[in-house]
Amino acid sequence: MHFFIIKFLSSIFNYYNIKIKDINVYYEKSGRKGKKVVLLHGWGQNTEMMAFIADFLSKHFIVYNIDFPGFGKSDEPTSVWGCQDYTEMLRDFCIANKIDNPIFIAHSFGCRIAVRYTYKYGAYKMCLT
Repeated sequence: MHFFIIKFLSSIFNYYNIKIKDINVYYEKSGRKGKKVVLLHGWGQNTEMMAFIADFLSKHFIVYNIDFPGFGKSDEPTSVWGCQDYTEMLRDFCIANKIDNPIFIAHSFGCRIAVRYTYKYGAYKMCLT
């Protein structure tokens, strides 16, 4: 069982860093077809929280699993960020990855950012937990 998980995590996900607002933002991309889903973790979490959701969804969607700046493998912002800063970072991320009308699956703090993003820019769907 452990071997399968290790092999899965090293062979299915593609790992990336993208520079947004002078910060390296870490994300994982999986899946090859379908609508684009963006996973947004809660405060104090990282991509590991959403890894099994990404695994399940990657069979039917293209999945982006992001570490918010200041969490996981993403750089720490040089100043204190508020919700608007995270929302604009997400917008820049979506533009850079050509994600129009994303499906957001978000938890806790990620929900706040998904709602703000959707209000300002639109989204196809949201699943908030």
